[in-house]
Amino acid sequence: MNSKKFITKKDWFGMVLTLGPALIITLFTILSILDTAPSSSKITQIIMITISIIFWSYVVLCWYFTYYILDENTLTARMAYFRYQKINIAEIEEMKKQEFGKGVLGLSKDILSIKLLNDTILNISPLDIDGLVNEINLRKSQILSQ
Repeated sequence: MNSKKFITKKDWFGMVLTLGPALIITLFTILSILDTAPSSSKITQIIMITISIIFWSYVVLCWYFTYYILDENTLTARMAYFRYQKINIAEIEEMKKQEFGKGVLGLSKDILSIKLLNDTILNISPLDIDGLVNEINLRKSQILSQ
């Protein structure tokens, strides 16, 4: 079997978490640049521009590099380049859909909560939840039949 990549779902919740801070920082940066009072500092403007660039870079990383890879025996959940978790498919005990969750590796309020045999829980938000669940069940049954 090949590895399959599932992208994350992006809804209003993910937009608020990523775009909200970036837009606020950008607004403050623009206001800092437009402030032409003699007391305004060029260093402050450079710092604000740098912070704004950092926040927008974070948005790009989150939106384009949050995904889930399902290969022969493992599921790897990646949140940008900052966080990832790899689990063994054979250790999956239960999967259920829910809204919100703790420590979600994704950009949506709709999540797939995966409980492992050691009581660890992985919360992810794939765009195609049903497709991922079906693929995990298929691979798990093949692993267990060996």
